[in-house]
Amino acid sequence: MKLVFFGTPDWAEICLERLHRSHHSVVGVVCNPDRPSGRRRELQACPVKKRAIRLGLEPILQPPTLRPRQARDQILALDPDALAVGLRTDPTR
Repeated sequence: MKLVFFGTPDWAEICLERLHRSHHSVVGVVCNPDRPSGRRRELQACPVKKRAIRLGLEPILQPPTLRPRQARDQILALDPDALAVGLRTDPTR
């Protein structure tokens, strides 16, 4: 099954990793745009983007919002069978 993964925070990395190791094919990743961070306000990639790069997953889409039709068209152009969303696996957090 071809999946597009949606996630940004560190706990969503686990979901992405498990999907990547499964028999499914992750054909794209959607996460928040890089944000300024630290004293120097340098752009910092989110945890899911960093993990996707380490896993060699492409493309990584970072639209500021999914409202514009162009953002949705980019995702649909990947021709996914399903969309997957990273969820917390630890209910105590």
